Formats: sequence, structure tokens, C-alpha cells
Amino acid sequence: MAIDYDGFVYVDPGAGDCEVSWQIQRQIKSSLGALREQNIGVRDRDARSNLDPATWTPTHLDVIDSEGNPARSVDRVTYHYHDVAVVDRDRIPSGPLASFNYYDQDFIDMHPGGSSRLDVVSSGLAAYWQGMGEATAHYLLSLIDGHNNSWSQLLTNMRVDLPWHTGYDPMRVVNGDHDNQFSPDGGPVSLVNR
Repeated sequence: MAIDYDGFVYVDPGAGDCEVSWQIQRQIKSSLGALREQNIGVRDRDARSNLDPATWTPTHLDVIDSEGNPARSVDRVTYHYHDVAVVDRDRIPSGPLASFNYYDQDFIDMHPGGSSRLDVVSSGLAAYWQGMGEATAHYLLSLIDGHNNSWSQLLTNMRVDLPWHTGYDPMRVVNGDHDNQFSPDGGPVSLVNR
């Protein structure tokens, strides 16, 4: 089973491939514990063989302090990570997204019925205040627009353009979707005022 995601790291301007690779490896390794909580392993645990500098996209950024003065410069390097997930056959996730319940397991445990009839949208990376209201509005509009959008479509629609990043997506995930009973064939989602 393939596992893919896009990410980015910040490095000093003009950092070499070794430094960028080390920063990406640190970031990828930080996800391994969360994956392990779901009994998912990856083939390349050291995140070495799947890093290709030819696919990295560096963007030079000037960091501005709270007074509007240039403070320093950094390079944001975006990357795509691909690996093979190692999962027991009886634990292969189904549906459009795999649930990483490590984000909200405590919350799901408090909900009567656990994750049944409860889905929680979480962010894996920083979700900035700037754009948060817009992202939430996109989410709500996509939920009730009558198109029966999938979770994948809803999360994609939440992307926002920020001054420093176009189409920013903080690796949102849906927790609790593995036991959904909803079928789009039953009609669109509607909101009821109670």
C-alpha cells in the first residue's frame, strides 16, 4: 500500500542538499510514531531512499518582524514523499482517507459511542490564524452545497492562499471516518437547527 504526502521545511538560504535532506528526514521521522500508533510501518524507516533533490522546490522568503522590518531570510523547500506502508492485511484502512486517531483519541474516547457518528477534522501542521476563517467557511460551504463531497474533496476545498504560500493545506486529516455509515446515495447532508 502506497503512502504519499507533501510537506515543506525551512532552511538557511542556499542550504545544501545534505542539510535539506536532514531536515526533511527529521520531519518524516516525526510522523512514524503517529503511524505506528495505527500499526502502520513504512519500508524506509530512515527516510533516505525516497528523497530526490530534483523534486524539491525552494522558495526564498524574507522574514519580517512585528515592526515590519526585515529580520532574516530563509528558504522554504517543498517536497513530495513516497513510501510503501507496511500494514497487516486485516488492518488495511478503507475509504478515501486513513484515520490517524492519535490527534483526537482522547476526544473520541469521551464521545458516547466513540467515533460512531463523530468525525473530527484535524491539522497535522500549523494552521495559521490568517486564512483560518476562510478555510472554515470553505469547509462548511462544501459540506452543505448539495454535492455530497467526499472527505477528500472537503479537505481539498479548505486550502487557502496565504501571502507566503498558495493553496496551503496543513495536512488535515479526518479522525473517526473508518466507521462511517453515511452513503451519498441517501441524499445530501442537511443541517437542522435544534
